[in-house]
Amino acid sequence: MARLLTDYSKRQPEFATLLSDGAKFLDVGSGVGWISLTIAHEWPMLRAVGIDILEPALELAAKNLANTKLSDRVMFRKENVLDLEETEAFDVIFVPVIFLPEAIIDATFFNLRRALKPGGWLFAAAYRVPEDTKLAVLNDLRTTLSGGRAWTDIELEAIANDANLTSIGDIATGSPLHVWASRRKS
Repeated sequence: MARLLTDYSKRQPEFATLLSDGAKFLDVGSGVGWISLTIAHEWPMLRAVGIDILEPALELAAKNLANTKLSDRVMFRKENVLDLEETEAFDVIFVPVIFLPEAIIDATFFNLRRALKPGGWLFAAAYRVPEDTKLAVLNDLRTTLSGGRAWTDIELEAIANDANLTSIGDIATGSPLHVWASRRKS
């Protein structure tokens, strides 16, 4: 994911400048912390906050953080995205919707929109839905076992629009993930 965001920054100078100038990044469902740690390593001024609800994952994230020199710019905390209370606090938010139950998607995007600074970017990642019907069924099973469901670009765009975000589109063409980018209106 960090590579996809870095690749996007090469095509989007405004985004690259934001990352270079010390953006605040929220990693929803941070797991063991690799996305937060990698993006903070890539962008030396960036500050990252990873949230997750799984204590074992957060314990591993803390160990992974301890093995870096990033503890002054990266932190992990146990928090459910539905309990996120920050307002206009983050420049960039990443959320892997593949792990979120459909029942909380709208509330999640509402909270994330509120947490974004005006003009901030939100990136929602999901597995691509294969055209082959057998592969599509396997993809649905894998996603369901992860806690979420498969989302199409059209659905992700509608979710972003319903949250009063401006859709940009899929920034990960050619990847097994589609990463739907949107921005908070100023």
